[in-house]
Amino acid sequence: SAFRLEYIDKSMVGSPAVMAVQVGKEVDRVAGLIKSNFEAACEGILQKNVSNAHEIRDNEEVIDFLTGEIVSYITSANSLELPESVSNYLSGTFTVMNELEQIGDHAVKVLEQNEKMVDAKQSFSPAALEEIRLIYEEDSYLIERIKECYIEGKERVLTLDQLRETERAIAKMGNEAQANHMVRLEKGECSFDQGLAFVEILNSMSRIANHMTNVAEACEAA
Repeated sequence: SAFRLEYIDKSMVGSPAVMAVQVGKEVDRVAGLIKSNFEAACEGILQKNVSNAHEIRDNEEVIDFLTGEIVSYITSANSLELPESVSNYLSGTFTVMNELEQIGDHAVKVLEQNEKMVDAKQSFSPAALEEIRLIYEEDSYLIERIKECYIEGKERVLTLDQLRETERAIAKMGNEAQANHMVRLEKGECSFDQGLAFVEILNSMSRIANHMTNVAEACEAA
């Protein structure tokens, strides 16, 4: 079953360093599920279908379960006498889990907006889809870089400043897409309801970039 911890030993037997590694692997697993949910939700928009809705919601249940289990484990572990480095790492992970869970929620929000569109038998204009695709690719790139560097402990591709710069670029792209949407609305190229869904999706994508930067900052501080 997916509803179980794969790496963490709840008996807390073993060295603190090993405990930290186990937590890191479990967090990486959650981040992987979130990344695949976000990408599946965005691909659904681009392909104008919701065929992966069931899979996304199943994953979200696993994400919520694992988040609860990891946070519970960290809370228990913090009552032990731990070296400062491990204690700091676990505290940082506490923050990271909160940020990741919110990214997961936004992935589901993207799916829900697409479901509204599909139910209403509406689809976005080619220009709107292209704007979504570009921001989706930037977000996905950001998630992958942070997953690699901050969760898997690989060599960093982006510095914190570069991450913040990417976050700002995503926000700017979102603002420009909203401005373009207003022009399309005035020209009658898209409906009010389409516009609402579009703005909600852009907001979620911008929030995801913001949460990813927060993850990076929490890991940096740990």
